Amino acid sequence: RVQQNMPVLVAPSGAIFQSSGMSSGGNAGDISATLATAFSAQELADHYGQQLTAVGWERTGAEAGGPAAWSYWRRGEGEGVWLGTLLVIESAAQPDERVTWFRLELESE
Repeated sequence: RVQQNMPVLVAPSGAIFQSSGMSSGGNAGDISATLATAFSAQELADHYGQQLTAVGWERTGAEAGGPAAWSYWRRGEGEGVWLGTLLVIESAAQPDERVTWFRLELESE
């Protein structure tokens, strides 16, 4: 059920994938990717946020500052409400490296 609800996020044109991963268990799952890109954390978070909005996710909170940007997301109704957390961090060691993480959880009652 988690994999069916995990959004597909497409990196910006020109970004180079360095690594990626996915894990899930129970009613939660994570996807992550490390990219080489000139996009700032905020720009990359906005890029992915547009994709989330396009497939029916609603942003419920967000903030950015310095090398990090995060946002909270919600999709669904009734017993099928999914909550998402998007986090983008700029590497302290590699100027163009960005780590992106999305966590999906089924809302508990």
